[in-house]
Amino acid sequence: MIDPTPLTGPRVSVTARIGWLMRSWRTAQDLSLGEMASRLGEVGLTTSVPALSTAEREGARDGLLIDAYERVLGLDEGRLRATVDILCRRFSYAPLDRRPERPELLGQADLDAAVERVVDPGRTGGAWLWLARVLDRTGPVPSRFLEPLAVELVEELVRSVGPAYLTRYEAVARMRRGWAGDLLDHVLRRMVDDPGARPCLPDAFTVLTEAGSPDLLVWLADRLADPDPVVVVSAGLGVQSLRSMDAVEDDAWHLLAEPFLRAVEAAAADPDGRDPRAERGQALTSLFKNLPPGLREQVRPRLPRPLWPVPSPVSWSDDEHNVHLARCGVVADALTDAVGIPRQPLLARLLFEAVYDFRNSRVATSGFLLQSSPVAELLPEGLLPLVERGPDEATRIGAIRALLHAQVPHASTDAVQAWVDRSWPLTTPRTLAVAGNATARLPQDAVDSLRAGTHPHPLSVVEALGLAGDPAIARLVADAGVPDDVRAVARWWHTRGARVVR
Repeated sequence: MIDPTPLTGPRVSVTARIGWLMRSWRTAQDLSLGEMASRLGEVGLTTSVPALSTAEREGARDGLLIDAYERVLGLDEGRLRATVDILCRRFSYAPLDRRPERPELLGQADLDAAVERVVDPGRTGGAWLWLARVLDRTGPVPSRFLEPLAVELVEELVRSVGPAYLTRYEAVARMRRGWAGDLLDHVLRRMVDDPGARPCLPDAFTVLTEAGSPDLLVWLADRLADPDPVVVVSAGLGVQSLRSMDAVEDDAWHLLAEPFLRAVEAAAADPDGRDPRAERGQALTSLFKNLPPGLREQVRPRLPRPLWPVPSPVSWSDDEHNVHLARCGVVADALTDAVGIPRQPLLARLLFEAVYDFRNSRVATSGFLLQSSPVAELLPEGLLPLVERGPDEATRIGAIRALLHAQVPHASTDAVQAWVDRSWPLTTPRTLAVAGNATARLPQDAVDSLRAGTHPHPLSVVEALGLAGDPAIARLVADAGVPDDVRAVARWWHTRGARVVR
């Protein structure tokens, strides 16, 4: 399958991506359309070969069909459904769900059963997603009951990778967009403002944007001048999400102008030296590229300095002249050959967007599609060579970003560990996050740098140690010689636990 839209176009083909995800999994398991139709009938969904062929070819957004695909293919509950629903929300022009739920009413017994699944110590992301779907249909419950569950869900989301992340993200996003939206707003903003909950920052910002408003736009804008690069990057991505989801009225975007200009001044000054790689400035450049055209024209002549350069491809054509797209095609062919499925032009497109695109809506959703696809387990082997030996900075930086969004599925830790061993010291939040997602062991130098105060991103080091469940976390909590902010984040990880993969 292909996405016929141009790389530089204002839209992508959402339906092509839905169809690709469904078909690639069916072919990866060597099921014909006839076999798939028969097995769907066995799990309670009656269909025909022509109807199934049309659904895959046209990328039908049919929630009940996608649920049934998961059951037939033996995938984690919610792996495909969460991905498709997130994809469709990110693009305001995406199709509506033809059959989001079965028509029967749900009652107290259904809610009780859903709650029992998430209070079980072995709960999965699929269980959280099912609870959110049930709550959508049964209506409000007391905040006193729901708030502790919402906090626990967000704290698990932060620690989750692969399908465990996508299903939990979709669960909390549904709550944020539904009748519990105000409660989630309170929970998430409280986490953002709590120094001890810093690991929650990126996800809290993103989930907040699932229900946009001018007030939220201003709240995010005020954080663009924060001295912490993680806050600026997270706030900038949040603003981009509001734009891609068309979540704020056109006449409200002028509210961003003055905060953006103040943020540029703050990033240029960097008086405390917390941003040696100009990550705040690059985040502001990426945000500027994604602002409404009228706002860009309003802001451009008032910029106090040129915006920071961001590495990017030279060509954005869809033909052989685009060497970066061709490079992604080589990686895509190697991945499909290894899995044993036909070569996929759309896979090359998704890799290009995940590695090179400047629009976060495309970077993130392409990463999620890769994470949910049959090639997910092989992504480290496909992308790490680009991280280490890519021919230009755009490729090397973009490949680590793509791995971060694809979240290094948990079966692929060996390749990441070998990369960490070769590449230490890792000095950026993204590289450390990739190491943490794979529970790679960091050398003793990592802990020593926290005590000495020599690492440029000490809290990202703590995150990597925390995801890996490294015993050093407990020692950091007890070490009075470690800076207070490092101890606070270490305490968060020590209390909540390590990576979640189910």
